[in-house]
Amino acid sequence: MADIYLQKNEVPEDTAQSINNFIDTMVTDDELLLRCTFQKDPKMGCELLFRRYYMNLCNHAIRFVHSKEIAEDIVSDVFASFWQI
Repeated sequence: MADIYLQKNEVPEDTAQSINNFIDTMVTDDELLLRCTFQKDPKMGCELLFRRYYMNLCNHAIRFVHSKEIAEDIVSDVFASFWQI
């Protein structure tokens, strides 16, 4: 995801101000892209969030449940619950 860049003229003014605020708090490019996408299109934001963190969360969950399938189910359930909020 880090290879996706926004042109300066593609960022709304209020988002540009938010970007400047985030820079002060050391937000990574991925996080900034996710936040901007959530503001513009929540459905696309959830999709990007899923694609960015799904495998990392599954790998982390495996350490606790010792099963790839169960870990994937847990992480999928978390994302489904998040989407329903």
